[in-house]
Amino acid sequence: MPDLTLVEIHLKLQTENAGGIYRGIQPGVPEKGVEDLVLFDDAEQPKHIRSTMGLKRSEFSTRAVREAIAQQRVTYAAFAEKAMHNVLANFADRQAKKAAPAVQADASLLKVA
Repeated sequence: MPDLTLVEIHLKLQTENAGGIYRGIQPGVPEKGVEDLVLFDDAEQPKHIRSTMGLKRSEFSTRAVREAIAQQRVTYAAFAEKAMHNVLANFADRQAKKAAPAVQADASLLKVA
């Protein structure tokens, strides 16, 4: 990470105290009313599932970072549960389709001529 300003060092320390990883500042467009965003990740998540979050600079605090991370974990857990349900349902459907021809063949043997 490049040299940080004193403000960025302060933001980084706040982020780390809340359990996050400081990623930087996304500049806003003040003349259009768009504030800077402070970007951070959840330090406890593996790299492959991290999702960078951002808070408006005016709303940034250790507590706000902690709450954003907690909400992201809830969102991810719900997504992961739904995804796992869909994967297992798809697997079960495929297994049922593979077994269906065998069941039909067995039923044809039961017919009496």
